[in-house]
Formats: sequence, structure tokens, C-alpha cells
Amino acid sequence: MIPYQTPNTAAGDLEAQDYEVEVESAVIPGDTTPGVGEPAPDEWRPPSNPAWDESSPALDFSFSTASTESAVGAESAEYPEPPDGELAAPEPDLPLGDDSGHGDDPDNVLESLRVQGIFEPQEEGEGEGLAAGGAPEEAVWAAPQEVVRGGTRLRGALIGVWALTLVLFGGGYYGWHQWVGKRHREAAELVVQARAAAFDSDYAKLVDAERLLRLAREKHARSTDIPRYELFVQTQRVLENGSRELSGLRSSLVRAERLGADARYLDAGRALLAAFSGGGEEATKLREAATKSASGDGELLYVVGRLEQRLGLPGAAGHLEAAVAAAPELRAATLALGELAHDGGSRVDALARFDAVLKKQADHLRAGLWRAFLTADEQELDAGLAALDGLRTRATAAAPIDRVLWSLSRARLLTRKGELESAGKAVAEALSSGTNEPRLLAMVAEEARRTGQLSLAQTSATRAVAAAPSSLAYRVLLARVMIERGDGARAMDLLAKLPAEDPGVLMMRARAALQSGEREALESGLAALEGYPEEGEAKLAVRALSLRLQARLQSTMALLRKARRLVKRAPGDPDAARALGEVALELREPRDATRALEQLVAAAPDDAEGHYLLARARRMASDGAGAEQAYRRALELSPGHRDAMVGLGGLLLDSGKYAEADALYQRLVSGGTGTLFGRLGRVEALLGLGRLDDAQVQLAGLPEKLRDGRAARETGARLALARRKPGEALTLLRPLAQADGVKPATLALYGEALYAADQVNAAAQSYERALQADGTLPEALIGRAEVHLRAERPGDALELLEEAQDVLETRLRGPDVHGRMLTFFGHAYVQRGKAGDLDRARRVLLEAIDLPGITPEAHFWLGEASGGRRTPEAAAAFKRYLELEPKGRYAERARRALGPML
Repeated sequence: MIPYQTPNTAAGDLEAQDYEVEVESAVIPGDTTPGVGEPAPDEWRPPSNPAWDESSPALDFSFSTASTESAVGAESAEYPEPPDGELAAPEPDLPLGDDSGHGDDPDNVLESLRVQGIFEPQEEGEGEGLAAGGAPEEAVWAAPQEVVRGGTRLRGALIGVWALTLVLFGGGYYGWHQWVGKRHREAAELVVQARAAAFDSDYAKLVDAERLLRLAREKHARSTDIPRYELFVQTQRVLENGSRELSGLRSSLVRAERLGADARYLDAGRALLAAFSGGGEEATKLREAATKSASGDGELLYVVGRLEQRLGLPGAAGHLEAAVAAAPELRAATLALGELAHDGGSRVDALARFDAVLKKQADHLRAGLWRAFLTADEQELDAGLAALDGLRTRATAAAPIDRVLWSLSRARLLTRKGELESAGKAVAEALSSGTNEPRLLAMVAEEARRTGQLSLAQTSATRAVAAAPSSLAYRVLLARVMIERGDGARAMDLLAKLPAEDPGVLMMRARAALQSGEREALESGLAALEGYPEEGEAKLAVRALSLRLQARLQSTMALLRKARRLVKRAPGDPDAARALGEVALELREPRDATRALEQLVAAAPDDAEGHYLLARARRMASDGAGAEQAYRRALELSPGHRDAMVGLGGLLLDSGKYAEADALYQRLVSGGTGTLFGRLGRVEALLGLGRLDDAQVQLAGLPEKLRDGRAARETGARLALARRKPGEALTLLRPLAQADGVKPATLALYGEALYAADQVNAAAQSYERALQADGTLPEALIGRAEVHLRAERPGDALELLEEAQDVLETRLRGPDVHGRMLTFFGHAYVQRGKAGDLDRARRVLLEAIDLPGITPEAHFWLGEASGGRRTPEAAAAFKRYLELEPKGRYAERARRALGPML
């Protein structure tokens, strides 16, 4: 039993009532659970709880895990099986009412609630609605609209929320609209600032304009004005930078096309892009379209005119003038007109244009640099250089064209100051500025010519031709530089592709042919001149050039007479004087040549080629000092003049100034204008200085393709003879000596090698061949005299030596030739042994010993001439000979002579 107390609702207080509920185990048929109180095997029991005591009611939670059969058997007596086919319903635990299983009747439920006192008591008069017998009438329900609804009311709150949302949304839209409008106004102001910066036309301002437009684009991405001005800025940068960098223009053009910018600016951008991307017919069509659409617009007229100026097309001046009239504040158009005037040779007009810009803006970099460049020949040197140094930072950080102008201005000032090396470095800086604008490259080439940097001039002119292949002017410039460098063959190849009817081209072809010296080229140049109409101002120049070509093909006295008549008809004319001078040089008439070329340099004092020819004439006349002066003047006017450097180097070698000659040849090699002549000249100079190992290094450094030429073989042979290797010298000279048209000087050198190899008879034959070709060749006369001395014919030797002595008074030769001649004079006098011969021998041998690079045999013959009377002097001479030639031809004789003196 479990006691359970419930409240007594009728009495209104709590009264304990005991209810006994018997819990019987209900067994469902078929269930295998054991009955209560009958623990099955392995029965589970709850764990003991110390909190429970004996008075606690016993709760049975036992569950049986026994088999089904045992469970059924235990309960079969209490629960009999129902009849087959019918399952008996279990009896309820509590008695059920009559309405069990039916739905509730609302009226009955309400009445029951009323009886229980749950509804409030009715007031008087309210019972009238009862039916007879006290039965209540049927309840009448209130209408829905009469029912007062309770709970939280949300209608007002929702209306407020929606109203607030609408207010906030409207305010946000208005604020956003105002913010966007503010950004658009800021973008418009940035565009105005960018336009002003672009019209300033300075590199730094153009960069600033590009930055401002980028900020404006971020504030108003859909604007069509911004891409229009972006196109203008980018086209101006391409036209004014001097580098033709097109990436920025391409990007701006694509953006402007996507946003539908002004079609006229699109035409201008496309025309510029096509023109600098290869040109062609399509570029021409686009340029014509841009020209049509530019009418009346100062910005577009500037772009069209500047593009035409860059391409060297007519009409540029007209469009630029129209641009200045339509947009006076656009300084780029005025600068372009100044550059156009400079290109046309109008320096005064160019300065006026640049000064107009500087008047409006005194610190304008581009205009200031142009003015410094054009006035560099007039400025005070130190002040001009100081002004340029003040612009160094701005100029070097600006566009390539600004760096070019700054460097070339410095080069001009430094050239005037005489600092040619620094001037050459300045020109090199201009070339490395990054420009690929052909006009700027042509300017660099011209300045490189002025400073004598002909290698830089050729590089720059070559780049100009590559940038503008159709330009005749740049090809002529390149050909002129090649001729000045002595590269006549390549100049002729270049000129052959140019119009043959151009008088300047014809003249340059003839000059290139003269320089190459090839018979075929000379004949071709002469044929071209013969077909040239002899009229106008070029008539005299054509005749003079024709005489020069004919003299190189076959010099005759008839040509000399024609040249003299030409000078008489045009006295003082440089072309006529040059023709007479060159014809006289070919005929070896130094008097006529000197007189004519002195007239030439008087009429054209800045003509470096004229001074070079005059130096040749003076050298031919044995005027060494006058020749050196003329060579040096030619190099002052053109520091890189290769022929003048080679000629001066040879003159210095003949004068015994070996160290100075070596320095000059080093300069020639480093300048890149004469690798062959520079290295060979250095070998000769080092031979004179006695530095045979260094001379061998220089010869080995000569490119392989140049070693097989006549000059290289002869220089190598002289070096081999100095190193006592006559067999090597013979190997080098034999192909030259056996060839047709061999030079007399080559035969004389071959005879010297044969004599050194003890082939005396062959040496004599070689000397004879040389004398047959040139009977006054000093080397051949001296060599043949040596053969006579070997045969002990001093009389014959002295006869040849005296003839050589007379020739050397008119022909310049180095100290080594004079030393050999004096040595053989002493040898002949000692060998002849007449009265006074020993004294004569001693005098000439002492003179020979004082010369640089003399032969060691001079000391031996001095000992022979001094023996007996001047024993100490003789002993010293023999000892010196043995020091120089311990295994020489006369070494044993020197030792025997020294025996009694030791």
C-alpha cells in the first residue's frame, strides 16, 4: 500500500485521506516476464541504498530473464487461456462512466464549471434565462468582434518601424546621391588641374597630369571627359619624351574606346599608335582621318602637327601654327615650332620660340635646355657649365630628350674648353639616355662627329636609320660618318640604295670610291659623275671630283695640267684646290701639292681633311715639322680622324718619338676607328722602344682575319727579324714577294730577311728587283750596299750608301734606317782602309750610336775603327757589342780583339 493524500476541494482545506492502491502484476498473454515476488534466476536487483530503512515502502523493480516456457508455466494457473479465436479484453483498474469513449459536450462542460464555482456568480436578474424546471438555456456565444482581445499590441510598433525604415532609406539615398555628386565634382576639378599641367608641357607636369587623371578616374569611373584627356596626355608623352614608349597610350586608347570617349581624340591616338608601330598604308589613312577631325581644336592640331614633324612630313609647320593660335597656353606647340626651326637650320627663329616659352615660365626645363644647347658656342664656359650643373638633378630625372639636350650642351662647352675626353663621355651619356627618336639620335651623331667620337657617331646614326628607314637624310648622315671613319666600302653599299639623281649622293659615292681605292669602285664613281649634267653650282665640284678619281686610276701629267687650269679658272675655290693637291700627291709632286693644299686650308680653315692632305704634301717634301703641325691641326678639328692619326703616328715613328707614337696608337685602338693600323703601329713603336715581348702581344691580339694582309705580314716580319727569327720572317713575306704588283718596300724587306738567313745571293736579287721598281728607295739602296760589304766591295757599297744619304734628305725615314746607313758607312770605311777612313768611320759610327734603335754592329765597327790608337774606347765598344750580340756574326772577332786588352 502507498499512502497518498489529496486536497479536499469541497471542504476548502487539506484533509488527509488514505487511498490504498493495490499494484498487481499484469501479465500479458505470451509475456515471459516472471510474476512479482517470484524472482527468476539471474534476477536483477537494485543496489542497496543506506538511506533507505525498513519502513520505506518496498518497490519491486524485478525483471525476469528466464526462458519463455518457465514464465508461461508459472502464470498459467492465474490467467487461463481464452477460448480459441477470441481474445478477452482486460478488466479496467477503475470503474468507467457511461460516457467513456465519447466526445465532450460543451454545454455540459460549462454547466459543470458553473456548478464548481469557476464562473463568477450571476447577479440578480440573470437567472431568467433558465428553462423550466431550472434547466439552463442553451449558451449564446459572443460575436468575434465583441470579444476584447488581450496580449501585446504590435501594430503601432510595426508602423513606426516601417516609417523609420522609409525615412532612413530616403535619407541614405539622398546622402549617397550627394556623396556621388561630390566625388564627381572632385573628379571634374582634378581634370581641370590635369589639363593645366598637360598644357605646361614639361615632363614632370605630364607625369603629374597622369596621376591626377588616375585619381579622377577612381572618383568618376564612367566619365567620358577623363579618358579624352588621358588620351591627350599620353599622346603628348609619346611625342615629347623622345622614347616612343607606347604602352601607356595603348591602355588609354582601350579605356577610351570602352567608355565611348570623343571620337576625334580616338582618331588622334590611333594615328599616333599606328605611325610609331611600323607605319604603312593603314597608318597613313589613320593620320589623314586624324587631320580631318582636328580642325579647330588646338590640342588635336598640336598632336597632328607634332606627329608630322617627328615623321619628317610636310604640313607640320601649318598645323603647329594653327595649334598655337587655337590654344596659346599649350606650350608644347610652341616648343615643337622651335624644334622645327632648328631642324630647318633657322637658329634665330628657334631661339625666339624657346624664349617665348621662357618669358611665360622662366623655369621651364625643356625650353631652358634647348636654349643652352643652341647658345653653347657663345656662352662663357665656366658660367655655362655651372648653369648646367644646376639643372643636373631635374634633367637626369626627366624625359630622354631632356637628358640628351643636357648632355650635348655640356659636350659642346667641354669641347670648346679643350676637354675632349670629358666631352666624349658627355656624348656617350646622351647616346645612353634611352632615346629612340631619330631626330635626337641624328643630333647625337653630329655632336659625336664634332668631338671626334666617330664610333659613337656611327652607332647613333645607325640607330637613327633603324628608327626611320625611309629617311634619306639619316642615311646620308650615316654614309658621311662612315667615310670620315675611312669605311668607304660600307659607305658605298649604303649609298648604292639611295637615289642616284641626288647630287649629294653622287658626290659621296665618289668620295667613298676614293677612300676604298678599289679599281671597280673608282670606275663606277667616275662613270656616275660623267653622266651628271655639268650645269649649275655643282659643275665645278663635279669636275674637281672627276679629276681626283682619274688620278687614282692613272696619274698622268695631263691630269696635273687639267687640275692647274681648273685652279686658274676658279682661284680660291676649295674643290679646285683639293683636286690639284690630290693629283699632285698621286704624281709625287710635293711643290704643287703643298701650294694647292695651303690654298685649300686658307679657304676652308675648318676642313680637317684639307689639313690632313696638306700634312701628306709636307711630309713628301721632307718638311717633318710642317707635316706634324698639319696633322695635329686636323686632329684638333676632328679628333677621331683615322687617317690623320695614322699619318701622325708614322711621322712620330720616323722621328724616333716612339713613346709618343705608342700613346697615339693606343688612342686609335681605344677609339675603335682603326684596330688594324692602331695595333700595327703599336708593334712598330714597341720595336723602337726595344719592348719585343710587348710587341709580340700586340701582334697576337690582332683579329685573325686581319693577320693575312700585307701590312700585318710586313710588321710581323720586322718583329721576327728583331727577334732573330729570319725563317719566320721569310714565311710571312714569301707570298707577298711572289705576288704580282709587289711593292718595292716589300721586296726590300724580303731581301733583308734573306740576308739574315745567309741567303746572300737571293737577297741581292730581291734588292735589285726593288731598285728596278723604285731606284731611290732608301731601304733597297742600304740593303744592296750591305751585300757588297759582304762580298768585300766597299767601293760599290759606299756609292750606294751616298746615294741613300741624298735620298734621305728628301724622304723621311725613322732612326733605324739612318742608323743602318751610318753603320754600313763605318763598315765600308774600315773595310776600305784608305787614309782618313778610320777617322771617318769613327765619326759616323759615333753618330749612329747616338740614334735610338741602332744595330749592335755599330759598336763592333767602332771598336775596329778605334783599335790601336784608342784602346780603352775600342775595348768598351767590343764589350758593348758582346753584351748586345753574344752570338752575333762578329762575336768571335770581338773576343779575339779583346784578348790583349783584358
